[in-house]
Amino acid sequence: WSVVSLLFLWGSGWTGANAYMFSALLYTAYFPSVVSFSLSLLALYFQLRFLRYNKKGFLVAEILLGSIAFINHPLTGIFFFICSGLLYLEKKRFDQKTLAQYALSAGSALLLMLLWPYYSFFATLLKVATGEMGQATDYQMTQHYLHSNFLVRSGPALAGIPCIILFLKRKSYLMLTGGFVIFSLIYLTGYVYKISLTERFVFFIMFSLQLAASRMCREWFSSLPLQQGTRKIIASVLVCLILVGIIIQGVLVSIKFVTPVFAFKPGTTLPTYITPNAMQLELKNYLGDRDVVLSDIYSSWSIPVYTGAKIIALFHTSPHVNNNLERIEAVETFYDLETSNQSRKAILNKYNITHVLLNFKTAGRDLEPLLKEMDFPVVARGDDFCLFSISPLTGDDSTPGKNN
Repeated sequence: WSVVSLLFLWGSGWTGANAYMFSALLYTAYFPSVVSFSLSLLALYFQLRFLRYNKKGFLVAEILLGSIAFINHPLTGIFFFICSGLLYLEKKRFDQKTLAQYALSAGSALLLMLLWPYYSFFATLLKVATGEMGQATDYQMTQHYLHSNFLVRSGPALAGIPCIILFLKRKSYLMLTGGFVIFSLIYLTGYVYKISLTERFVFFIMFSLQLAASRMCREWFSSLPLQQGTRKIIASVLVCLILVGIIIQGVLVSIKFVTPVFAFKPGTTLPTYITPNAMQLELKNYLGDRDVVLSDIYSSWSIPVYTGAKIIALFHTSPHVNNNLERIEAVETFYDLETSNQSRKAILNKYNITHVLLNFKTAGRDLEPLLKEMDFPVVARGDDFCLFSISPLTGDDSTPGKNN
């Protein structure tokens, strides 16, 4: 019941980071947020085993997985520590031993944070927590998106609300009821005071609702046949809602993933499969790890993954890349048709660009003739893209590798 509810008990849902509904997982499964969410659930499983059987190996596994979940994605790590604390309170009475076990888990995560070798993890975390990143466009877009159309996007998961109310009256499932209250308060407070990233707690609200519905199904279907008419009706409604969710997810998969990769070609009676990453695979023939590519920020994500080449700016504003906003502005200026060719050359110089990629599906079709006027040779061209080679330019900022 739990896995089915988590994957399918949705309305239209939300996609992107932290999204774990079935249709979203097809492309978010490798996202740090979803990896940490999976690790958090596994850590909670080991914690539950420890609380039941009192074997220290389970506690060690919970501490390690929880710490990795936090260091991999701190926001999702917060979800784990809230659920972990509530689970301790639900299964054990609050005493010094319980507090020590929870503190050991939290302390291990903090130790990993202090020992992080790549950049100052604490400074980066503080930069986000204090709202300094709130001016970034992607943060603002996410905040608006995850606060929009809550009822439609939640859909069948709202059936978990009466289940939560029933569990509150029964004083059971503290992790679900307490988690729902805490996550909802964080979500609503963030909406009122415009606190960055608190909108992501909508996924943890959904988690509480979905598991509440699944617990109710498990309870009422554990002793079949159902004797009470009311229970039988409510249990049947919950099952129907899950079936509706499965249908919704099936439709979303068809619209977003199946239909776009098939097309009719002239002279064919059956649709032909089109590889969705055909452009990226072709770029591997022309780009390598010594190249620096300027492309629109939506297309840039996949370039390093497939080719090893460097890019200018990230769509997501990483707090440890201090000048990412400046880089995004440079890309937007380059793509602006009102920008002079001299200004474009200055941008190419500044970042030591070796190639410009125009992905016609997202941006740049109107820019193609302008780059040809600048006498940049075309390395490759397809129906959906054009790759230009940039000759070495001269100027004050043309020192090789200066701003890569």
